[in-house]
Amino acid sequence: MASFGAIIIILALPLEFLFQQTIGYPTVWISVQPPPSIARTTTYIPPNAFTFRNGTPTLDVDPYLFSVIEPQFYSNAPFPDIQYSCPTMNCTWEPFDTLAVCSSCSSNVNQLLEFGCYPSHGDWFNNVTYTGPTGEYSNITACGYWLNATSDSRILMTGYALNAKTGSPGEALGMRLFPFVDTFTRQPYYGGSINFADVVNPIVDVLIVGTPGPTSNIYTNTTPTSIECVLSWCVQKLKSSFYLGHLQENQTQVPFENYTSTGFPWLTKEQHNGQIAQAYRYDIVLEPANENSANGNFTENNLKFGMSHLYAEQTVFALDTFAPSFLTMDNESANPLLKFDNKHLPKDRIITNNPWLRPNDASSHMNNFARAMTVAIRNTQKSDGSFELITGTAWDTENRVEIRWLWMIMPVTLLACGLVFLMSVVVKSSREVDNGIWKTSALAILFNGLGEDVPVGPGDLMGKVRKQARELMVMLKPN
Repeated sequence: MASFGAIIIILALPLEFLFQQTIGYPTVWISVQPPPSIARTTTYIPPNAFTFRNGTPTLDVDPYLFSVIEPQFYSNAPFPDIQYSCPTMNCTWEPFDTLAVCSSCSSNVNQLLEFGCYPSHGDWFNNVTYTGPTGEYSNITACGYWLNATSDSRILMTGYALNAKTGSPGEALGMRLFPFVDTFTRQPYYGGSINFADVVNPIVDVLIVGTPGPTSNIYTNTTPTSIECVLSWCVQKLKSSFYLGHLQENQTQVPFENYTSTGFPWLTKEQHNGQIAQAYRYDIVLEPANENSANGNFTENNLKFGMSHLYAEQTVFALDTFAPSFLTMDNESANPLLKFDNKHLPKDRIITNNPWLRPNDASSHMNNFARAMTVAIRNTQKSDGSFELITGTAWDTENRVEIRWLWMIMPVTLLACGLVFLMSVVVKSSREVDNGIWKTSALAILFNGLGEDVPVGPGDLMGKVRKQARELMVMLKPN
């Protein structure tokens, strides 16, 4: 019985620590008002799409879209932020659909290129204004990699011109971005695509051929890299979150695209002044089947995404700046010059880090290009200056008091054991009233001594005392 009580006393030593752990003050996230919002687009309608020249309305490039995508022509430029608001440091949105631009690339175009030296036109020269495939250019002889090398309509993709007098290499073409639909005549090459014939009404389908590395690689006939990339309209399902100043968005499923062919979208007609009148014939309509996405307090069912044919045409005009374009060098030691925006007002820009050629990856950069266009589309304001917004949930922290009942198991167990021990002592004591109670406490000896019948004196040896202690029996009796 005494040893059981000692065990209880020992186990009671950590009770203070256990009691301290019983109460906790956790921090929890709770939703607060006002709700956050983030921009998305269902129907793309650029404001003020038309400009007037002598009273005649002209469909022009959307200046905001162009300001976002132009740096992507010649650099790995950062993206602008999506329009959003978050009243706290933590906001989330349920997955939602938005109109977007998707990209795809394929390197299955190497078979189109062939090396050789042929007579051709100097349409890519830096000091020549490119006016399309039917323009008038000086005749040259060039060596390099050609598209349609064995035909009269061959096109130099990379290579160098030969000096007509000395036959030595002259100005070089380091890269050509060749659209499969001509920007001047809107006539297709190869039916409009090589690897992406199933993409309906693409924004642009372009062949990118270039010689990576130093300029000297062009003059040594190094095999160029070639890739076909397409930009097309799609619907992306995004899950957005904002935490500690960082906005993150991830696609939750494969983007939806329209694969129902409507035919070639361009209608062209030559006018009396020789100019080509162009018209985009089809509206862009994307309707993901059985799509439900949360938006505030209501659910959207089978939304339609897209734009009218006018705004689809306007977006294509913005990409005319991107292709066709040429990377030219006067000689091996000259800085490469990117010649772009050939349809409107040709521009030259020195390129020190070409995003379309190795060590950069053209496919990844085209994906960044599509992402930049998506950001611009989602950030496009309505005619009244507002944005199409999705609402979400704003979270803030709150401190609460929590009782951790698990930490009470040992104290409650010890309390129960102590109660059992106490009751056991009471029961046993009640049964030994007549015979007295045996005690191991030294208090009785301290107050009353051992008695005269205990033969222990101050001169006794320790062995005798220990022997006498082993044989001594003490019983307490009531007075």
